[in-house]
Amino acid sequence: MKQITFKKAFAIIFICALCASYFLLKEGKQNFTDLTFSNIEALASGESGSGACFGAGSLSCNGGYYKYIYNR
Repeated sequence: MKQITFKKAFAIIFICALCASYFLLKEGKQNFTDLTFSNIEALASGESGSGACFGAGSLSCNGGYYKYIYNR
């Protein structure tokens, strides 16, 4: 009787250890791309935008389109 209880307890502990190690290994390190950071910045800035446009050439910024004019 004691041996059956010991085997059941050992099996339960072994299964719990397997599940815990699976979730810890699955979590791992997350790699963020530039697109992810751009999305985070867009969500953080709200609907009004950041107030500044960055880039070269014609831009679509803060809800408007700004055409680049070449001066010669």
